[in-house]
Amino acid sequence: MKRGPVLALTLGAFAAPLAARAQPARTPLRIGLIPTDVAAQPFYARELGLFEKAGFDVELTPLTNGASIMSAVTGGSLDVGFANVVALSTAHERGLTLSFLSASNYYSAKDATTGIVVVDRDAPIHGPRDLEGKSLAVSGLAEIAGLSVRNWIDAGGGDSSKVKFVELPFPAMPDAVRAKRIDAASINRAFAPTAGAPGDPLRVVGQAYDSVATRWMISGWLASNDWVAKHPDDARRFLSVMREATRWANANRHDAAQVLATNLKQDVAKIEALPRVEYQTALTPQLVQPGINLTAKYGLIKAAFPAQDIISPVARS
Repeated sequence: MKRGPVLALTLGAFAAPLAARAQPARTPLRIGLIPTDVAAQPFYARELGLFEKAGFDVELTPLTNGASIMSAVTGGSLDVGFANVVALSTAHERGLTLSFLSASNYYSAKDATTGIVVVDRDAPIHGPRDLEGKSLAVSGLAEIAGLSVRNWIDAGGGDSSKVKFVELPFPAMPDAVRAKRIDAASINRAFAPTAGAPGDPLRVVGQAYDSVATRWMISGWLASNDWVAKHPDDARRFLSVMREATRWANANRHDAAQVLATNLKQDVAKIEALPRVEYQTALTPQLVQPGINLTAKYGLIKAAFPAQDIISPVARS
């Protein structure tokens, strides 16, 4: 017997609500990040619909630093957060049970964009030893930038205890060197992209991060061990999302810049003109250990520990 139009409409009216009810509820996922290029993988994943595809109802919370993010993850107001290896190493010593799920970015000597030590082009400074008795700007004294430049000075035959370190934000550093308010700075190339070029007022004297390792992990995505134990499938799905977002962002630099510009409320042309990170996800003890060793060398933790202690089993699966 053929169904009439009224019956077909009636069945359709019942089918739609039933289909809607059949949709599985998405899992809430609260992610804390620092709104910068290096922590942008979740922006890309959200734009591409990857979180939704993986069954997540994602909430992205911008915060100013890794310490605030780790505090929120530990307290349970965030599920996943962004932090660097020095910050997590110090948290580990304090007894916080947090572990990396995924990398975000590595330092690579051949593509260095941060830790670039610059001086005025006419300054009588040519290496680490020449900085003794001089002032040098870093973005933070007890963080990766400050520790790395101290290590570079000491490894190069200088004495970092004889250098006057000054905290300055990256954007203020180039002008401070040019104006001779400070003698040197460990810069991010985003704020002085032509440093070292012929005719530029800034001269490059070294790459501080090279002294730690030529390739090592800077930062990544972490979660509490308790959350991972209770939500192992969520942790694995998050890692899968990060991997897919990373592949897309690295292969589609222009489109990624547009997503980044929208989320950071910046001009896309400005973002495309700056050196930008190549995203990573893979975690190995060999990539994480240099940052832990650096943290211990300068007394932020009592002793180095095995990198496996802060790498989640999910990251190794």
